Amino acid sequence: MRIMGIDPSISCTGLSLPSAETLAIKPRTKGDLRLTEIGNHVQVAAQASRADLAVIEGLGGLYRGESARIIPMLHGVIRDRLQTAKIPFMILLPASLKKFATGNGGADKDEMAKAAFRRLGRQYLTDDECDADWLRVAGRMAYGLGEITEYGTPGSVDWLRVPADQLRALRENKSKEEIVWPVVGTHRPWPKVTLR
Repeated sequence: MRIMGIDPSISCTGLSLPSAETLAIKPRTKGDLRLTEIGNHVQVAAQASRADLAVIEGLGGLYRGESARIIPMLHGVIRDRLQTAKIPFMILLPASLKKFATGNGGADKDEMAKAAFRRLGRQYLTDDECDADWLRVAGRMAYGLGEITEYGTPGSVDWLRVPADQLRALRENKSKEEIVWPVVGTHRPWPKVTLR
């Protein structure tokens, strides 16, 4: 199963492709034209990488000013482009992603990057790429696929190990509401995510 992660931002949208390659979409256009530009890039990346599922960071917290208008619109454009490409998507709220990645649902960008370096052996050019990669990894873990890390001796690899309480963040949110992952083709999410 090929999973990609998307961290929507009007100034720098992060993508993590199924190959674990990350990139940042920094629009060159201005105003609402940025929505079209980002949407086009997301659709092309999703189709070119043959993604089976996109995991998108959901809207979290309160947005003020221009962000309150543009971020929900960007989410709509990304979802529309994925639907046009016939690629299903899953929305994972920021608090659930942060809890999964760091053990703290209120973690900041630095904590997310430190967890990625410590647990995955990876560094990123932007915070958006870091979050997108964690979204991709969360999707892989939700379907029981595991994730190979690059931490340790150069040239060696190992499987990511995630504590059970952090894995539960992929199944229920902080309000104890169940998080439902979609069935994608023949791929079903694991009923309970456990260490492998």
